Amino acid sequence: MPEGDKKNIAMVNTMTMTMTAIHPRRTERITLRRNVQLVFRGSHGRVDSVPAATYSVSCHGAGLYAQHDYPMGSEVFVIDSQSGVGAWARLVWEGKQMNDGRIPLGVEFQHPANYWKTRLVPPSWLPFVCGRSYSHPSIDRVVVVGKTKPESNSADAPTLALVGESCRCCGTVVEVSRVANQEPLCRVCRQWPG
Repeated sequence: MPEGDKKNIAMVNTMTMTMTAIHPRRTERITLRRNVQLVFRGSHGRVDSVPAATYSVSCHGAGLYAQHDYPMGSEVFVIDSQSGVGAWARLVWEGKQMNDGRIPLGVEFQHPANYWKTRLVPPSWLPFVCGRSYSHPSIDRVVVVGKTKPESNSADAPTLALVGESCRCCGTVVEVSRVANQEPLCRVCRQWPG
């Protein structure tokens, strides 16, 4: 990574911490790297679709990198490539262009929600997520689950205990195993639907 980009990222992190101290966030941000599409309505009614990538997200918005800049206050439709969910947002912050051409942007959603469909969320997200939740014993996070606990049919499938591999849901390395043709999960996360 070029030295200029490292300085710019450090400046963005410092500004984020300073702004958080002055204006506390409504919901905690989590580091989440996802490819997204930003759909803007440009001047003259033309629609522009711009690829971007998030670096941190919350229920109220996201920090992301894009190759194009748009006027502050522009309405944008953010589409998450992984969950397929989109939401209307407003461009509320723009940083200095980095050496590789990326521009750090901040967007704020019109209606807060877990548009990222992450199951492992900070406690401050709970008012904005649906379904039940429980505290994970290994980490300081809450796991959001579906409305009902699934019927367990994993007794028929052989389970392979994994040492040193992390759970794809919560990241813990405690009691992680893999059932045939599935991703590694810890004992607690394996009990809930994916």
